[in-house]
Amino acid sequence: MHMLSDDLGQLSYDVAGDGPPVVLVHAGVADHHMWDAVVPALAEQHTVIRYDLRGFGESAPPSGPFSESDDLRRLLDHLGHDRVRLVGASWGGRVAVDFTLAHPDRVHSLAILAAPWPRYHWSADMIAYDEAETGALEAGDLDAAVRINLDMWLRGPSRGWDDVADGLSEQLRGPLRTSLVNQPLVGEHSEGPGQAT
Repeated sequence: MHMLSDDLGQLSYDVAGDGPPVVLVHAGVADHHMWDAVVPALAEQHTVIRYDLRGFGESAPPSGPFSESDDLRRLLDHLGHDRVRLVGASWGGRVAVDFTLAHPDRVHSLAILAAPWPRYHWSADMIAYDEAETGALEAGDLDAAVRINLDMWLRGPSRGWDDVADGLSEQLRGPLRTSLVNQPLVGEHSEGPGQAT
């Protein structure tokens, strides 16, 4: 991994392959590793850029006010890419949409996967999840908060754990733990539309 340093800390990023640039923005329950399985195929024809949002993976939480759109712009400037193909999943999809709205001239194409939408009314299940996660974090039970997130975002409401790919829960446990530990600082300094989910 490479590091981009600025006055807010460091952003961790990885570049693979050669060709037109494609940027992969991870979900709020993961880090750049969520894209590991697709990078080799994409890298055969593209320059694949993955990075950890601030407070996720190997990127430190911010030390002051920041914008995820500005972070992505800084990273693209640093790497010398004017226009990219942009792919975002879940919270990363929201980041990708916000970046596209702020910098439409920098985006060649956009693919978003299950991105949260601003001012969308939460379901009863989403409200119950949020209350459970908040309660666990307020009680200092990080393990419970991780379990609650895995149950909501990995297993989901309509399938059993037997339907989840082997090892995926363990693969996400560490990234989730990191993001939950850093969530208060990220939320405090974010100038974006909301906190990651």
